[in-house]
Amino acid sequence: TGINAVLPQSDEYIDWKPADSNTKKIMDLDDDEIRKAINEDKEILVWMGKFKLDGYGSQLPIVKTTSILPLSPKDMAELLMDSDRVKSYNTMSLGRKDILVFQHGVDSQAGEVEGSSFSLDGEAKIVRNLTKPPMSKKLMEFVTLMYARRIKEEDNVGLGIMGGSISGNDDGYIVVTRAVGGRQWNRPSKPNPVETRGGGKSVNED
Repeated sequence: TGINAVLPQSDEYIDWKPADSNTKKIMDLDDDEIRKAINEDKEILVWMGKFKLDGYGSQLPIVKTTSILPLSPKDMAELLMDSDRVKSYNTMSLGRKDILVFQHGVDSQAGEVEGSSFSLDGEAKIVRNLTKPPMSKKLMEFVTLMYARRIKEEDNVGLGIMGGSISGNDDGYIVVTRAVGGRQWNRPSKPNPVETRGGGKSVNED
């Protein structure tokens, strides 16, 4: 799963290697020095990974980063899910729009949101993002399924580099994104509402 892929135990099925000399240098330090580099010196550690077993998409590279962000886990999850604030952290984005909202609110509970038949906790929606990559004359459009929820004790995320664990009432969150394919998500010639599915709310595109 997405959670398992970023845990220390993922070494069992992912071959991780430092993506740069700085990460390699820091990871050769003891635990206290690593925490100091991340917490006080604001270093960002980056790894590139490759799945050890063959499977669908296993040939694609995986990127893992570790850093300290100046906001709470919940604030970070809400920032990533808020299409109106994408440009505040993604300078390549020309704007992102929600085209189908299944359930709103990263702390939502399944069955408790009025008008939603979504069967999972958390927030879920399909979005369309228009991007202008550097050194490119073409605009790129991505249609993505986004899902965010509070991490649960049964997720068993264990200890991280900075110490601590997610259990009981600790405030950890996970945000997962997946590309969406299919003709029904192609941009229409005229602005039209997207069909409502599974209790989701259709959104008119401007």
